[in-house]
Amino acid sequence: MTLDRAGEVPLYRQIERILRAELAQPSADGPRRLTENELIRRFRVSRHTVRQALGILAAAGLIDRRPRRGTYPSVRPPIEQPLSGVYSFVRSLRELGLPHQARVVSVETIEPRDGLRDQLGVPTVAELRRLHEVEGEPLVDETIWLPSDRVPGIEGLDLSGSLYELLQQRYGLRVTSARESIRPIVLNSRQSRLLGVDRGCPAFFVERVSYASVGPMEVRHSVIRGDRYLYSVQLRAAGAEELPA
Repeated sequence: MTLDRAGEVPLYRQIERILRAELAQPSADGPRRLTENELIRRFRVSRHTVRQALGILAAAGLIDRRPRRGTYPSVRPPIEQPLSGVYSFVRSLRELGLPHQARVVSVETIEPRDGLRDQLGVPTVAELRRLHEVEGEPLVDETIWLPSDRVPGIEGLDLSGSLYELLQQRYGLRVTSARESIRPIVLNSRQSRLLGVDRGCPAFFVERVSYASVGPMEVRHSVIRGDRYLYSVQLRAAGAEELPA
């Protein structure tokens, strides 16, 4: 298939569509490594154009871009997280039967900065940093802040499982609601090193503020690889009585 160089559709979009169609047809020889140099020669375009096309495919979870190893068709679908209520990342992975490990990077008590102090309303917080790995691959870089007076001794506990289960079982604190915001970002150098992907790869930045009966209970910032994760929402059509006049 050739490119329409005089058409209105950008070249990187045309390349992305061609490669998407090819990826949908599995090869008898198994996954074939894609290289930028090969695609530059094939389509006679710049490296920047090829990288734009590959970036779209990576964001859709159709290819895996592995540092120093190349780009390959993805053999795994993205992990889907329905947004239908307060969810636990660890519990969701457990229900999907995916091998998961949460590596604790650090736990310490700190004085919160202004925005965090306003959100939790306390003078000191327990800060927990974790790196979640799924099937042996880094997926989520996570930082959690909790009111330190409500979780005494948390630094000495096993923090590799579901935090919500721990809060309820150990401290009698049950998260009853949460406010969450999700926005797309591209990974900087530090984040890409932690998550094992190229700098500039797409990701989700998720901020959650959780509440228990005692008030604000948690602030959580998560950076999640966009090539391996998918949020979904079940939409309901409005009934006739709900439609505006």
